[in-house]
Amino acid sequence: MRALILGDYNAFSSEDNSFVSNVFASAGDTVSTPLLKLSVIKLLIDKAGGDGGLGGYLTIGNIRQYFDAMGIDESIVDEAVASLLEFRLVEPYDASDGTVWTGQRVAITHSEECISKWQPRIRPTLRSWLFRRQFG
Repeated sequence: MRALILGDYNAFSSEDNSFVSNVFASAGDTVSTPLLKLSVIKLLIDKAGGDGGLGGYLTIGNIRQYFDAMGIDESIVDEAVASLLEFRLVEPYDASDGTVWTGQRVAITHSEECISKWQPRIRPTLRSWLFRRQFG
């Protein structure tokens, strides 16, 4: 938790772990929030809702507009979505197109949707572990 607040995070190296994504990582040369990738994932989970078809997909342009209202630059949003696409946490509508462009449609992947359903069961255990570690 201190790493998120203070920005001093050196316990995880993305270069050493090609199959694990650090969703809290942000580019050091831009001002952004470490919760941007998680916010994109949550936005896509909320959009999925269970409609099926195109109902669960959002265009990159719509995602940019959503975060533009919060003052986050388009290039930073594009970077976050590209990272999520690279690690297959989100999927493009056209599986052969992995680039980030305004009309590109993306949705949450099925595996990420399953993990997010387990989150309420995991959260109390993680919270108690963090509390014991910090204050125990």
